[in-house]
Amino acid sequence: NLAFRRVLQDVIFGLENGMNLASAMGQHPNVFSQLFLSLVHVGENTGRLDLAFEQIGKYLELEKSTSKQVKSATRYPMFVMGAMSVALAVISVFVIPAFSATFERLGADLPWQTVALMNMSDFIVQYWPLMLLFIMASIFGFKYYIKTERGELNWDRRKLGIPLAGNVLE
Repeated sequence: NLAFRRVLQDVIFGLENGMNLASAMGQHPNVFSQLFLSLVHVGENTGRLDLAFEQIGKYLELEKSTSKQVKSATRYPMFVMGAMSVALAVISVFVIPAFSATFERLGADLPWQTVALMNMSDFIVQYWPLMLLFIMASIFGFKYYIKTERGELNWDRRKLGIPLAGNVLE
């Protein structure tokens, strides 16, 4: 990884110029967390840097394992939501229009729920390109928003409020 290589070369440069390891690593807060730096600092001051790195390794393994479990726990619901979306799209575009034509030929008096469903299907069939464009623009806008500091904070807050999943994410 070229970016990480540059970071390590900068850390080496700092060490060669008399900085301690924690200070040299502290020049890269986007790479090394405050916990990481604190453990290295304590390890340097106590002469047990090996123990500090062992603790960091355990912490990173635990963090990776937790992240993997969260991704695994959210994968199935995302798959189900995707499958439901595809099924609804197929029903709205192919099935309902076929029944709608049959009902029109028969001249049947239909309940308002059925009429509403048929009207929704007609809307989807007529305006699907605009709806697709709107969905793609919304996804792009959302991704752009959560890359901002305020957006990321708001999104994280909302994720923690999701019933059941919020506890898992926390």
